[in-house]
Amino acid sequence: MRTRKEHSTGSAPSPTSAPSVPPPRWAVRAAQLITLLTLPTGLWRLAMVCGFPSGHTEAGFVPFDTPGSKLWMLTLSVACELLALLSLGLVRPWGETVPHWIPVIGGRPVRPLAAVVPAAAGALALTAIWAAMPLWWMYPHADMTPTGRLLVGVIYQPLVLWGPLLGAVTFSYYRRTKGSRTAHTNAVVTRERCNRIRTHGHRRCSWSQRVIHRVTGHVREERTSRRSGRPPRSNVRDPGKETREGVVRARFHQRR
Repeated sequence: MRTRKEHSTGSAPSPTSAPSVPPPRWAVRAAQLITLLTLPTGLWRLAMVCGFPSGHTEAGFVPFDTPGSKLWMLTLSVACELLALLSLGLVRPWGETVPHWIPVIGGRPVRPLAAVVPAAAGALALTAIWAAMPLWWMYPHADMTPTGRLLVGVIYQPLVLWGPLLGAVTFSYYRRTKGSRTAHTNAVVTRERCNRIRTHGHRRCSWSQRVIHRVTGHVREERTSRRSGRPPRSNVRDPGKETREGVVRARFHQRR
């Protein structure tokens, strides 16, 4: 039988142990696809960082052959890939609970809006940035060769899907976390109510058992003293001095 302390401290789960609804398969596939969309353009920029024209003419490649331009292209490639990898947090456990190796906030649950708002804003921004990319071939590019113009148009087209896919995964994350946390809150409230009822019931049953045991002990002691003609033992407490036991004893004698 569980004690009152066990009922009060060991019943309600912690916020970090909130039940998590698994993401749908299409959301997982979409998040994984986002990480692949930026790879072609990242490799194309890294090739220019290494000194390859990558489809540019000799005159068109001159502005990209400077230390500042190479540093910018390298930073841009790494930043784009990291942002794409962040979308995996919307379908992974570390998107709902901060990893323990992160100082100060490690192990704490992630508030849904703290992930939904930046992700939704990023989805809108990416959709607006790459919306005109399908029109790439309608504009002249004098600094590129015909082959380079075709190559760049092909490898940049997948970025059009980045914003919509991120928006869909963000919406799935919002629905999933909202439903799981609502269900968790209802479960905690229901569990606390049940524990409160069990605790009070245990106290009521244990008190009544103690009182009944004392009253029946007094009755047995009185019967024994009447039969043997000796006074009752002095170490037996007078139930009349205790209000609850006196009431129970009076009712017990009335039923007799």
